[in-house]
Amino acid sequence: MAENVSAEIKGLPPTARYFGKAMCFIETGFDQATYIWFDYETPPEPVKPNKFIHWMKIAYNRMYWLTARGVL
Repeated sequence: MAENVSAEIKGLPPTARYFGKAMCFIETGFDQATYIWFDYETPPEPVKPNKFIHWMKIAYNRMYWLTARGVL
């Protein structure tokens, strides 16, 4: 978005594109989780839930908030 705003301020056409890439963890219960990875052209296909992905989700969540607070 910043690239496109900068281009518009300079009177140039926007060139940066967002392709809708997203990754999302999904808690499925019983200490298991899965995730989906998708974009505008690829539909989401969940991975079989397991405990390892559950622990990766917990680690990601903790690292995210530590980064948001400036600790990491």
